[in-house]
Amino acid sequence: MSSNRKPLNLVALSVALIAVAIALVVVFLLKVRPPSAKEAASAGTETTEKEKESRSGRISGTVFEAMRDAPVSGALVKVATEPNLEVVTNAAGKFDITLPAGITTLIPEADGLRSAGRDDHGVTVKVIGGSELTGIQLFLYEPATVEGSVIGDEQPLEATVEAHYLRDASEALDTVADGVDTDVDGRFRLANLPPGDLEVIASAPGFATLVVPVGEIWAGSSSDVGVIELRRGARVSGRVLAGDVPTDGISLRLASRVETLHAASAGGGRFEFYGVEKGLWRLTAGAVGYREFGEVVDVPDGGELEVEVGLTALSGLIVRLLNPAGEATSSPKVTVMDLGSGLLVETFAGTGEDHRVNVLAGGPFRVEAIVPDSTDIVATEVALGSVAVLVLGGDGGITGLVLDSSGNRADTAQVQLIRNTEVGTTVAAPWAACVEGHFLFEHLAPGTYRLDAKAPGYRETRLDDVFVEAGRVTSQTLRLSSGGILKGRVFDVETQNGVPNAQVSLELGEASTAAGPDGTYELAGFPEGRHTVRVSAPGFDSELLSGLQIDDGRIEVRDVGLTPGVDGEPTETRFVGVGIQIRNLDGQVVIDRPIDGGAGSEAGLEAGDIIVSVDGQDAAELGFVGVLESIRGEPDTTVRIGVMRNGQRLEFPVGRQEVVVEPHGP
Repeated sequence: MSSNRKPLNLVALSVALIAVAIALVVVFLLKVRPPSAKEAASAGTETTEKEKESRSGRISGTVFEAMRDAPVSGALVKVATEPNLEVVTNAAGKFDITLPAGITTLIPEADGLRSAGRDDHGVTVKVIGGSELTGIQLFLYEPATVEGSVIGDEQPLEATVEAHYLRDASEALDTVADGVDTDVDGRFRLANLPPGDLEVIASAPGFATLVVPVGEIWAGSSSDVGVIELRRGARVSGRVLAGDVPTDGISLRLASRVETLHAASAGGGRFEFYGVEKGLWRLTAGAVGYREFGEVVDVPDGGELEVEVGLTALSGLIVRLLNPAGEATSSPKVTVMDLGSGLLVETFAGTGEDHRVNVLAGGPFRVEAIVPDSTDIVATEVALGSVAVLVLGGDGGITGLVLDSSGNRADTAQVQLIRNTEVGTTVAAPWAACVEGHFLFEHLAPGTYRLDAKAPGYRETRLDDVFVEAGRVTSQTLRLSSGGILKGRVFDVETQNGVPNAQVSLELGEASTAAGPDGTYELAGFPEGRHTVRVSAPGFDSELLSGLQIDDGRIEVRDVGLTPGVDGEPTETRFVGVGIQIRNLDGQVVIDRPIDGGAGSEAGLEAGDIIVSVDGQDAAELGFVGVLESIRGEPDTTVRIGVMRNGQRLEFPVGRQEVVVEPHGP
């Protein structure tokens, strides 16, 4: 019996093993089969949504009307980097928006309200993917108006009037409203203005442009500046010579702080500018194939000035290749392109020696070089006649903070980066907004740079000689300055009455203001240091406030008493110096003009000379105030003044003597 059961057990075992094998195959096939279309779409959607969420962030906040501190419902919030993306605030003025990661600016808009400044101003934010930023506040203002009238030759004048923020004399204008033309009665009305310290600029053909301070205006206010009287301006004329040949068709510019005039040479190289305001202007001229001409000219009051413009021909470029250590190096391929024409000028292999590119005209030029043993390309842009210096291999960076005068991060600050080269300066990175006061410049070629920083309500500041090393990020901090303020009252010492319209001006500088009807004045924007201020008025002796210590961010109060002059005429002003007037022009100390008969004029100093040293001390280290103090001193002593003139360094020994400054007439 037992022998008959064994075959049956083996058969049963075999059947069981086959069933297990089939089950395993089915399970394997189920695991490795591709997902259905529906399953794939569902999984893909889930992944995409997660990726989107990681690449975007949520921003929320409120739009306020600033002066009333009231929320603005129905306001539009636009995104500077996303033109098609905008939201509308709810009844409580709140908004909520999801944005791609990165840096952008939120710009508010609403009917009957405006932002500060000429263009749309908002808040710059940094959106971090997957995060939420709340509590953003955007402000709008009720616009203000300024009106008045313009006359010339005692008649209503067809003129153009613009509004600008009040600025330091060394800063560029910030237009806050488009210019308007006066009507037949000479009246004008500037509307939709932002709040702030404003000035208006009136101009008309044949008349000198006039800047009229308005002062601080408030949101929703209306101001009347009264009658603005323009005077006939001066005529600046001359001839353009290319070499010794009178040349037509040359473009010329005559620029001051408030306006730029244009002309072209014609008829034997002659040119003319009409209606030029008295003061210092910069005359420039340029043409393809010639080095740009530039000269500071002192325009007389309503007279004529003749200027000869000489253009020097340029030819060729020099290409110089350096490694990060500043040593000569080679490149497998260097390319020179004329950006003006779009044509390829030359391609060559850099050998480590200076290479001359023979080209007579054109430009600007882009020079590119391949880094040895790499596919990286280093490039620069230069003008005709320049040296193109390329540093191959290794780069660095600059990072840091911009702080306000209180030491807090300047959220509204902007920075730009200027590179110093053997042939001048170039913009390495244009003005860009900081993020909570922080900035970062990457992928910089090794070398020396300059950092510039600015923010609304502060004087522009700069940091020179920032050195970038290959492979390293340099950290720097810039502190903004609001400047010092001098204020007080100008009064008649005999009657104690205020002297209206008395002129209060920084001696040997451009900052000035006029006293109000009660004699009160306020002069802002002083750099920190010691200053001399001149106070004058028709019919009074001038007064000099010498040795005024003005501290950054502080207010110095000085009341000034003026004594009536002899027979009602103002008298002269005297001080010890070398008889030159100087100004701060783009960070350089420039001679405006030597005073006639003064020691500076007799020694050979000329208008337009750039002062580079005083008694062997570097003018850049001394600064404007330091140069001024070093030039002045005891009578009958000598000071050595070094200047740059037309690219040549000269030095003049000049004797200090009593300088007599004639008074301004009424």
